[in-house]
Amino acid sequence: MAPYDFIQNPSRRKYAGMVSAMDEAVGNITRTLKQEELWDNTILVFSSYNGCETNVSANNWPLRGRKMSLWEGGIRGVGFVASPLLEQPGTVSKELVHISD
Repeated sequence: MAPYDFIQNPSRRKYAGMVSAMDEAVGNITRTLKQEELWDNTILVFSSYNGCETNVSANNWPLRGRKMSLWEGGIRGVGFVASPLLEQPGTVSKELVHISD
């Protein structure tokens, strides 16, 4: 994980690599949809998983709590929607969305 050698904590360094891999995967999916001429009819919804484990080097700051708690740090996540079908691209919403797995 050479690009992240500056991160001292091994768990945080591994997490940084995992985030980069996820970023690359979303880029690959988007590129393939465009190559196959499917992108113009696609709505891509990406959501992070709820909270993180603060006892294994994760950080929910400024939110209180962690995974498996009912505090915002355990239930709140971020996400994005990307599509050429969006009427107002670049809009930021602070509304609630519920996603279950």
